Parts: sequence; structure tokens; C-alpha cells
Amino acid sequence: MINHPVFFARNVKDYLRLEQVLVQADDQPLATLQAGLTGGDWNPLHWHWREMLAVAQIAGQRPAHPASNTYFSMAPIRFGDFVAKYRAKPAGDRHESYLDLVQRFASQADAMRLALEETLKTQEVLFKFQVQLRTSEQTMPVEDATVEWPERESPYRTVAHLLLPRQEIAWLRQQDAYQKLSFNVWHALAAHRPLGGINRVRRRAYAVSCAWRRQQAAAKLADPPSAGEVC
Repeated sequence: MINHPVFFARNVKDYLRLEQVLVQADDQPLATLQAGLTGGDWNPLHWHWREMLAVAQIAGQRPAHPASNTYFSMAPIRFGDFVAKYRAKPAGDRHESYLDLVQRFASQADAMRLALEETLKTQEVLFKFQVQLRTSEQTMPVEDATVEWPERESPYRTVAHLLLPRQEIAWLRQQDAYQKLSFNVWHALAAHRPLGGINRVRRRAYAVSCAWRRQQAAAKLADPPSAGEVC
């Protein structure tokens, strides 16, 4: 999940195009923006306005404590007999204490991680886990991940709570087991199968990314992962 309700590419083709633009950017932000917006087509009617707006909104968010954000799936999943998007929304109001921590660590590169570590030393963090059921084919597309499903047509409903208990997590960064962890949206029940092209490409991309990271780590440590490890 990410702290924005929609993805920045409608489909896999546009996702690939944007990634190619970034690879070829060569530190030229204006040229990158132009290529991302126009896609080489100088007819404004064909420009990718919604995608570039999503990019700007994601990039323009102010840094915040990780426990104060609402996190979205962006792309839909199967929800039993239904189709849904989901999100994790903070429960309770501790924004002032969160803000103090972010300001305290603001000058450090890992400010958000340090703020979360400090918070969990003294208190639990609670999120509402909510789902939004798809009720319209027209306004709630599955294959266009840039469209935010309107809550006026289908509000989010709380179906569970996610509790992060008080704990010491700083030491985890030093553990080999922690370094080998990986997560994949496809690690799910068939009843909660990811849907849409963006999710389908994630299935392959996440596996390749995991294998590459472990290969790099093994080469660095001269200690390749055992055959039994699974991403």
C-alpha cells in the first residue's frame, strides 16, 4: 500500500512508458515532465493529464509520521464474491505527538523510520482496515488504476483493525533474517486475488526484484541464500 489513493499509470503499457522516460531522463526534469505528459504526441487531447497529476500529488506530499498516513491498495482485489479496494486508516488522534517526533528527526535521512521506532517504544499503533466494494462498472474500473472510486457511491467500511503493539524494532535492522524478508501482493488467498493489469505485472516484477536483491546480498556477503528460502 501507499499513502495515495490511486496509481500513476492507467495500465501496464503506460507504466512501461513512464519507466522508460525516467530511465532516459538524464537529470533533465523539464524534458522528463514533457515526455511523461505528452508521450511524444503533441495533441493535448491525447496527453496523460491524470497520470501526471497523480505523480505530482504523490511527489508533492509533505513528509509525515508513518502512523499518521492512510495507506491505499490503489489497485483492486477480489473480495469473495465482490471486487474491492482497501485501505488502512489511522484510528485515534495522536497527530501532535507524531508531529513532534518528525520535527525532532527532520534533519536525519531516515527521519520517518526513526520516528516510528521511537513511537513503538512507548505506545501501540492502531489502524482501521477498510474495504470499498465496487458497485459500478462505469465509475469504478478494474483496469484503470488512475481512477479513484467515488466514496459517495460506495463508502469504505471497516472490516478489521490492524494493531502494531509496543515493541523494539531498531534491532531488526541488524538481523540477517530481516534483510531477507520480502512482500508480495500475490501472497494471498484465491478469494482475495489481486485484479487488474497493474497487479498482474507486480506479480512478476516483485519476484524479479526479490531475486535480484538476494543475489546482490549473497554476492556482498559471499553467503548465497539456501535453496529453501522463498520470496
